[in-house]
Amino acid sequence: MRNMAIYPAITTTKNNWRQNLKDAKKLGVAELCLFPTVIGPEERQEMFARAIEAGIKSVPFVHLRSDMSVEEINFLIDNFGTKVFNIHSKKEFALLHDLSVFKDKIFIENTLTSISEDIDDWAGLCFDVSHHESRRLDGSLLFDEVTQLLKTKTIGCCHLNVIREEPFIYKGANCYDYHYFFNLKEFDYCVKYKKHLPEIIALELENSLGEQLEAKKYLEKLLGI
Repeated sequence: MRNMAIYPAITTTKNNWRQNLKDAKKLGVAELCLFPTVIGPEERQEMFARAIEAGIKSVPFVHLRSDMSVEEINFLIDNFGTKVFNIHSKKEFALLHDLSVFKDKIFIENTLTSISEDIDDWAGLCFDVSHHESRRLDGSLLFDEVTQLLKTKTIGCCHLNVIREEPFIYKGANCYDYHYFFNLKEFDYCVKYKKHLPEIIALELENSLGEQLEAKKYLEKLLGI
């Protein structure tokens, strides 16, 4: 059986990353994942510096932004031992720098855009579990595409969020996947995808770090990790 591990994360979409890093220090969390997906180069440098100050020793996974450089990735590997990264398809966010030197560490995420043309340029699939379930609920053909990729490609990392009954509209699609949980039962859908979960499972959540640790404990019991 795979040695799966669930990690809390610092996300940036609600700009609460500074508080969550303070909480990490208070809670003694030394290992987590980073999603610097909406902040630019200067703020990313601040994030990395504050992570070191907060006592973060290990960052197994980082969601790359399209403007991140070779130097930034090397910094993450050298200072936090980062093992894997993910990107979006070039149709969504074309990379500004040549990151092919890290091809064996970068996985492409399933989103609202086909990734079949891009995936062979990288190490495999970053499986966003809630995106996939949302495509199923919406009846999207992307569900069939990713279902096939799950059978044929290496899954190097994954994002785990929640599914709710009421969708919101994004890019013309009904989206049931949310990055904030109110009820731990909102994670229960993921059991059906357990066989596809890789060793590194990142909680892409806007909840506080304390709440993420509650979710981590719940999921470990749910998935038998």
